[in-house]
Amino acid sequence: MLEFLYSIGCRIGEVEKINIEDLNWENCSAIVNGKGSKKREVYFTKGGKETWIAI
Repeated sequence: MLEFLYSIGCRIGEVEKINIEDLNWENCSAIVNGKGSKKREVYFTKGGKETWIAI
């Protein structure tokens, strides 16, 4: 989990709110709801992807 948090560069609360529909496995990205309910696209590494799948 720490690998994913590090690779995605988000706050823990933002990662907690990620739904499976928010993940794009092809380009290793996710849509997160940041501060002020602002949506943004973030990218994660292949290592982060493997960690997320393992969870």
